[in-house]
Amino acid sequence: MNTKTAIDEMIEAAKTQGLQVIAPEKLTTYFWITDGTRLGYCQVDRLRGLTFSTVHKPCKHAGTGYEAASMVNALENRPRWASGDAPVVKWNGPAEFIAKHWQPLIQY
Repeated sequence: MNTKTAIDEMIEAAKTQGLQVIAPEKLTTYFWITDGTRLGYCQVDRLRGLTFSTVHKPCKHAGTGYEAASMVNALENRPRWASGDAPVVKWNGPAEFIAKHWQPLIQY
């Protein structure tokens, strides 16, 4: 019996869209996606279902990302509604993000 979980289906959907998937070795409820330059965050939330957000370097005014409507939107710099916020600094690609992350990450 081969039962796919919601996280397995999300990873498959990301790869179908040509995106790379980065996650902790022990996969739980979340992972990051990249098109080779930009990063996005995907999660299976117990209460909200599938959730997505943009990814940038941590800052006091905007945390680490903005909520996004989809995987594709998660790769954006930030949503239009946040355009008045102070600038955010994006990671210089997945290599920098992986190198600075607090736990080891692998590509799926």
